[in-house]
Amino acid sequence: MNIQSLKNREIAFLSSNKSRFREYGIAYKDILKMCLKYADDKVSEDVLISDMATEYIKKEKFRYDFTKNEKHQMHIKAALELIKKDFYPEEKLFKELDDFNLEFDFKGAKNFLRNRKYYKRIRPKTLKNVVSRIKEKFDKEYENTENITE
Repeated sequence: MNIQSLKNREIAFLSSNKSRFREYGIAYKDILKMCLKYADDKVSEDVLISDMATEYIKKEKFRYDFTKNEKHQMHIKAALELIKKDFYPEEKLFKELDDFNLEFDFKGAKNFLRNRKYYKRIRPKTLKNVVSRIKEKFDKEYENTENITE
């Protein structure tokens, strides 16, 4: 799901006559706000929405535990529908990027992967770790070539 789809669902739920659906719309609206305010590195909107839904659930669980208001349970249920469970493994991503024998920064790696079928399954943290590992590998190789030439 992307940001536009989330907006569309929010509008549809908020315009519903059923209070349960309006509560879903409120949850989607809050998650959408969180997504739009997010300023850190991101890969795909799908993963961003999933991560923000996870954070939203934590907040709503706290509110429910404090108030026991059923609306918070509905918000949690709506947010659960947005969570992805299948992310691309770090080792596979490292192998794929490492095979190209190029040094990437986060933005370069993100652009390089944009057309891959698993792009919407890559977490930002995973990509940061892979980019960092590739940079370390290049630095070690550079050190080794310097030592040989001296």
